[in-house]
Amino acid sequence: VTDNLKRCRHTAMQQTLSAEVTAAIRAELGRKNLSQSGLAREMDKPQQWVNARLNDRRKLAVDDLAAIAKALNIPMASLLPADKASA
Repeated sequence: VTDNLKRCRHTAMQQTLSAEVTAAIRAELGRKNLSQSGLAREMDKPQQWVNARLNDRRKLAVDDLAAIAKALNIPMASLLPADKASA
């Protein structure tokens, strides 16, 4: 039972972090007045690639996050929650 509880908590933390990161990406897109299609063009990726990651249909890998930050011309750490970026 304890292991199952730990796994559930870990999964919930991952989902929360993922939601916070995608929210930060969406906020940055809004600040830059850039659409998902615009971000996809900047990254030379299909719009569906961006959409799948921002809508949690595909996991957002660290390499993906780095590429998104580069396309947005911001530090990758700025897309992480403050308590995670400094950890």
